[in-house]
Amino acid sequence: MNVLPLIIIVGAVLFASCSAPETPPSENTHLVENVSLNEGNKWDVPSEMVAILKQMLLIVNQKKKSEIPAQLKQQLDELFNSCSMRGEAHEQLHNYLIPLIEKINALKETPTASELHWIKHYLEAFNTYFKPQ
Repeated sequence: MNVLPLIIIVGAVLFASCSAPETPPSENTHLVENVSLNEGNKWDVPSEMVAILKQMLLIVNQKKKSEIPAQLKQQLDELFNSCSMRGEAHEQLHNYLIPLIEKINALKETPTASELHWIKHYLEAFNTYFKPQ
């Protein structure tokens, strides 16, 4: 039985019931769809959630590739558990996270360089739309 669809559904449900780093617009924004700014401004995200997303970026850059999938999934769990957001900011963060969750859940035991490249650049694009609260 393939558990990937179940993991994606559970992750989406957990995140929908709840609610990551600050830079100028990134060349990686083409990766992000269905996310908009708050009338031209970045959305506020609790700093503890931003810290988790920064940690995910550090994980992607580590040398032991076989440890990356489990560590990223653990960070996603922490992100869901720390969520206190509501309203449109929550919806925009949710829109941002859906493709990231799908990519992380699809990682094999040892991710490819291409998969890690996409995740890295996607995480870097976070700063285009969100800022620490």
